[in-house]
Amino acid sequence: MKSSLRGFLFISMLINSHAALWDNTSSIDGWKSNWLGFFYSDSNSEGWIYHQHIGWLYAQGSDESSIWFYWPEQGWFWSNNTSFPLIWGSHHSNWYYYYFVPASPPVQSTIWLYSFATTIWGNRIVYRPPDPLNGETLVIETSSAPGHVEASYKFGATTYTAALKRSQLGMTIPIEISGTYDFKVDANAPETLICDLTIDHYKITMSTFNGPATIEGTATEVSTATGLPVTTSATFTLTASQPNAGIYDVRWTYTNGLADQESGNISW
Repeated sequence: MKSSLRGFLFISMLINSHAALWDNTSSIDGWKSNWLGFFYSDSNSEGWIYHQHIGWLYAQGSDESSIWFYWPEQGWFWSNNTSFPLIWGSHHSNWYYYYFVPASPPVQSTIWLYSFATTIWGNRIVYRPPDPLNGETLVIETSSAPGHVEASYKFGATTYTAALKRSQLGMTIPIEISGTYDFKVDANAPETLICDLTIDHYKITMSTFNGPATIEGTATEVSTATGLPVTTSATFTLTASQPNAGIYDVRWTYTNGLADQESGNISW
């Protein structure tokens, strides 16, 4: 009898240890219903699900007490059966409160999220992972006192080159720069990506009494040769203008010593 009881307990423990993610979820023809709402999944295990309001999500976890969700274009989020609709945004390092507002056509239903970091309600979280801009070109044309800048950045996997034309003191100064770049997410505005450029090489062509002169080298070398306080870095930001679309309004800021700052729109 004791042996049978031990066997029964062992089998029970084995079954419980292999409990599937959605075991405690009502299900009809693949459509499931629980604290998360209505969603479709062809199994009770982790994997892709289709949520009635959110769309595709990848759910990862051993049970409903701790689940990571991958939301395409948004990143990874964490929640569970006792915390939801509170969700933790991993990429954003922030807690959000999820709220769905139904509507009748032609008005679209909307997902609203309250950010506990900014104490602001937003009708989307848009996040594009900081992928390389390999093969992309950013074209800048911006005007601000005291001059005018045109620039074209061409990106490799982790490096870039840029050709700039800077109007200064009544003349146009061609400037070529090159270096490396990396992305980070603005924790207070997850719709915004910040691209930091490290400038390790300058090439400046200037007019002199003896004709055009080209000076190139590091920022320190060029600054010494020209007397210009050139910089070793630049920054631009990409802010999503449409949810889930990877479409951005971009603001460019470049401080190079020739002027205080240049800002303008970038077409990408």
